[in-house]
Amino acid sequence: MTPPSMSTERVVDAWEKSQPVPDRLWNHLTQLRGLLTQNLPAHAFFELLLSKCCELDDVSAGGVWMAGESRKLALYLGQNFESENANFDSTQNQRNQDSLVLGWQAEKPILAESPFPGDPDGKSVLLIPLRNRRHKVGVIQFFLKEAPDRYFGHGWQAAFQELKDVGDRFLQRSEESARAADPVESLAVLRTMTERIHRSLSLQETANAAVNEMRGAFQCDRVSLFLGSPGKPRLVAVSGVENWHPRSRQVGLLTTFLRRVTPSGQRFLFLPGESQDLEFATELADYLVTSGTSVVLIEPVFPPPNDSAPFRNRRRPSVPLGWIVCEHFQDDLPSCALLQRIEFAATQAGMAIAKAQQYHRLEMIPGLRMLGAICSSVRSSWSLTAIFLILMSAVLISGMVAIPVEFAVNCQGHLVPTLQRPIYAPQDGEVAEIYVDESEVVTQGQKLLRLHSPELDAEILSLRSQLSERAKSRESVRADLHRAVSSKHREDSTRLQAQVEVLNIEIDSLARQLALLENQQQRLVIHSPIRGTVTTQQARQHLASRPVQRGESLLEVIDTEGSWHLEIEIPERKIGHVKQAFDTSAGMPISFRAAPFPELVCPGTLLEIATRADPNPVHGSTVGATAWVSREDIPVQRIGTEANVRIPCGQRSLLYVWFGEFYEFLQRTWWL
Repeated sequence: MTPPSMSTERVVDAWEKSQPVPDRLWNHLTQLRGLLTQNLPAHAFFELLLSKCCELDDVSAGGVWMAGESRKLALYLGQNFESENANFDSTQNQRNQDSLVLGWQAEKPILAESPFPGDPDGKSVLLIPLRNRRHKVGVIQFFLKEAPDRYFGHGWQAAFQELKDVGDRFLQRSEESARAADPVESLAVLRTMTERIHRSLSLQETANAAVNEMRGAFQCDRVSLFLGSPGKPRLVAVSGVENWHPRSRQVGLLTTFLRRVTPSGQRFLFLPGESQDLEFATELADYLVTSGTSVVLIEPVFPPPNDSAPFRNRRRPSVPLGWIVCEHFQDDLPSCALLQRIEFAATQAGMAIAKAQQYHRLEMIPGLRMLGAICSSVRSSWSLTAIFLILMSAVLISGMVAIPVEFAVNCQGHLVPTLQRPIYAPQDGEVAEIYVDESEVVTQGQKLLRLHSPELDAEILSLRSQLSERAKSRESVRADLHRAVSSKHREDSTRLQAQVEVLNIEIDSLARQLALLENQQQRLVIHSPIRGTVTTQQARQHLASRPVQRGESLLEVIDTEGSWHLEIEIPERKIGHVKQAFDTSAGMPISFRAAPFPELVCPGTLLEIATRADPNPVHGSTVGATAWVSREDIPVQRIGTEANVRIPCGQRSLLYVWFGEFYEFLQRTWWL
């Protein structure tokens, strides 16, 4: 198709000053927009659209042209086309097709001169392109009785654009409605929603599941659920929101508005642009301004019919048990899925909520029945509720104060053998040999390791060399002394005798020094002081050929066959209770559970409590304590086994046992 080549045809963009738009046209447009929510067939909708527009004085005829498979425009519906020479000849038909091409190619409504020059009934033509999600579908054509100049201006342009939006929106919603009505997809969505709504017997969980599932199934922005009587609706769940303030302004406005709507017991739907001539228009306007909502749909939720009545006499109860409030914030029309599925969802929600309420009102014994009656009467009055809560709190607190229970301090501990011997380096040196491995059982006096000190070896070698030299010198002086005595040289004999005495003294001193060093060298071979087990991990890897300093810990030998004890770490904030009970009883009994066997409770006896507190990176400041345990009572004899220790500290009231730590925290923090 090509645009018309006639130079007499003039296409005008409607943006200039013109006559005012009739109010009747806007009323018709409002009525047409309201038809979008009624899920009409395309033929019925466009027939109503043409009839409404052709009722105007300015419109003589109209038609809807749709593109077929060949992309050629064909007449789908016509109104008063007999007055516009519907039976065109070939020339007129080509001119009309050329005119329609302008509307097909346009992006917004356009005005053009009539394609039939000299026609007294049609002086101009309005062409409105139809789009379905940017796909070209067809053209709406209206023959106008006046020249195009009459319809210039923002008012007419806005009316024509509104008419185009109504047509485009109908095509889009028709496609959405068909998708929502698809039996496969719709059945899957409704089945999932039903299963999740009926999954729980908890009223709150059922309400939360209902609003969240409906939000996805309805394709709306927010779903709220109210329960209660028509005069006192109460918000119980909001989709996508776990907590809300019941006294917030938005909740209060919605509750007030709902209180005005609920007495009718019918569905309420508000659309933008609809008449606000309602008795609760003020409440509705306040809520819309505060929340920013554009579309509101309120659906009553009724409980299921009475199953005990005959099937023919079963009727839906007249009083709803709640209301579903669906809202759109951006869209000005409710989604097709919402309109098609709201009734089914309300029925399922009513069944699930009624079932949950019946479960919570279950009467099992006369005592519970009486208690339920009291609670029901109390809930009906704020004053009775307050009095009831105060009395129940007083009775509960009095009972907790009067009931004595065993008070105990829970802390952590470790099981270790009593006899432990760490092995330290006797002096500086280097580890030369290691004779034992980790977890090896050794006897008393058994060699553990040998150190090597090059400095000590050098000193011993030096002393031995000096001692040898002094011995040789002494022998030489003794030989000279013997010759001097033989030759009777008195002076030489006296001098040599003195030299011998000096050398004897030096030799004795060097010998004593050498004996001390050799003793130190013998001490470099370290022996086990007790019989036990080597507990140092990976001793060979950590100590082999490693230099050590005097006093450095090398190995540890523990007697696992002897007695054991429990090393306890008591939190400093609780040591007062333990100390008070320890001072009043000798041999204070305790109990503990070893971590590998938490089901076994083992006894013990608290022996001593440390006099100092040590910082602990896990439990804060702690005070150490030691408890004796029988070796036969230990379920697993593994060094360092963790244990949960329970230290009984006498009788306390139940209130103190439950809330004592909080009270002590207030005492420490606020000096109470």
